[in-house]
Amino acid sequence: LRSREGAVAMEKAVGLVDAWVASCGNTARDTLAVVSAGREAAAAAAAAAAESVSGFTTNVVPCDEAVEAVPPRDSLPFTEALSATPPDDKVLEGFAPSAACTVDPAAVPTSRPASTFSTPLSDASS
Repeated sequence: LRSREGAVAMEKAVGLVDAWVASCGNTARDTLAVVSAGREAAAAAAAAAAESVSGFTTNVVPCDEAVEAVPPRDSLPFTEALSATPPDDKVLEGFAPSAACTVDPAAVPTSRPASTFSTPLSDASS
């Protein structure tokens, strides 16, 4: 009697394992189908986006047209050898003032108003 009960229990357990394996296989197939469909949809969306960008850069923004070369930038010499502000004649070297740039010496004030952020002119010149 015991061997019969053991055989029935074993048969029941094998049946449960077989059902579980079949269920896992079905779940794996279903998951694979969903993933494949998602991958195909993503690939189609990426291709559509690439086509849209390509069409925009070709038809709307003329990215394929030749353009004129950019003129070279002006370059200014720089030196780190200066220990202090150079003299006025050195600063103004190469500068040719126009009539609009001249200053009437009579219009230059001899003193400036007091300020909380600067020293009086007489103190600054010493």
